[in-house]
Amino acid sequence: MLTDTLDRAQPRRECATDPRLAPVVAYLEAHADEPLTPLQLARVGCMSVRALHAAFQQVLGETPMSYLRRVRLDHAHAELLRGDPARVRVTDVAVRWGFCHQSRFAQQYHDRFGELPSRTLRS
Repeated sequence: MLTDTLDRAQPRRECATDPRLAPVVAYLEAHADEPLTPLQLARVGCMSVRALHAAFQQVLGETPMSYLRRVRLDHAHAELLRGDPARVRVTDVAVRWGFCHQSRFAQQYHDRFGELPSRTLRS
């Protein structure tokens, strides 16, 4: 199950073959636990914010920030899977990965993984 999570966290193959997005995706995934903005990501890719959005939509079918959210959810999921329910709190994991609104985190997590984060932690 952890292998499935790690597979989902890997960048899509399309990024590796698209020279415009490869450095942006690599940066985004290496710094997913930091506050990131579209402007920062555009600078990494040496393009405008508009070009960044267009490239993500064309290659990945989503915005840079939705890609970042998915990466962060994958990291939170992996952390909850290996976490000890006696020591780990869902709130702490969510905040560590940039989710400040717990109800929104729980909904997005459920939409992605089909269960609430507390259930993943207990499994």
